[in-house]
Amino acid sequence: MGKAHPIELRERVVDFVEEGNTHRASAAHFRVSVKFVNDMVRLKQETGSLQPKTQGHPGGSKLDRVEEWVRRRLYEKSANSKSTPSSSGNLMIAWCTSRAFTLSSPVSMERSSVASSAGILPVP
Repeated sequence: MGKAHPIELRERVVDFVEEGNTHRASAAHFRVSVKFVNDMVRLKQETGSLQPKTQGHPGGSKLDRVEEWVRRRLYEKSANSKSTPSSSGNLMIAWCTSRAFTLSSPVSMERSSVASSAGILPVP
């Protein structure tokens, strides 16, 4: 998404409309779209402010809610196992720390099947 228009421009546009000018005249005067003028007037009426709304996704992962559960499960499995952690255990540790894959990628599907066969993922 693009950058928001400066607050000064937003204020000048709304002030121009409040002086009695039409939205179309304001748009032509400040060389912005009529929709921008409409949105700014509506924003001022609804919130009393002209601060831009946050853009984009707030961040985080779909898997954040199960991360702690997976970590506990890995710890329990390694505590109960007398042997060294398996490659699937190492794979799951890497999964927990990176969380940088999408659920639809072939790699994540492989990780998911390894984790499911190891019994360390929750049943949906």
